[in-house]
Amino acid sequence: PSPPSPLPPTLEDVRDDLEGLVADNPGTPLADKAEDAAKQIDEALVELAKPTPDVAAALGKLEGAAGDLEAMVRDELVAEAEGEALLEAVAAAARTLASHAIAGAAGGDPNKLAEANAALADGDVLRDGGRYKDAVAKYRDAYSKAADA
Repeated sequence: PSPPSPLPPTLEDVRDDLEGLVADNPGTPLADKAEDAAKQIDEALVELAKPTPDVAAALGKLEGAAGDLEAMVRDELVAEAEGEALLEAVAAAARTLASHAIAGAAGGDPNKLAEANAALADGDVLRDGGRYKDAVAKYRDAYSKAADA
């Protein structure tokens, strides 16, 4: 039998990986960008751990982290495969937050739910095209529309 597939990385894993890059590359452009992304992810995690989190704000932090990660890949500060894996984990977390909001709004305003589902689908298209920061922005939009439904 084949071994079980590894669990996808969590936001905590991404933050820890980024903090490792900072520690291993002090004073470098890589460390600067990794530190910025790790800080934004940590701020998102702190927000999400609150009793009544501002999920839209946390998604904004994840969008910022995705931008920093995209810059790390674009500037060739990390291997493309490593950067893509980190970006995919951030986008997956953002999508999960949006889809949970949509599910939780079932029975709400059907127009708002349709807009939320459309934004979620748009995010998926962007994510599949490697435009992670834009995808996270769409997921944040989907979350906000669902929250208003």
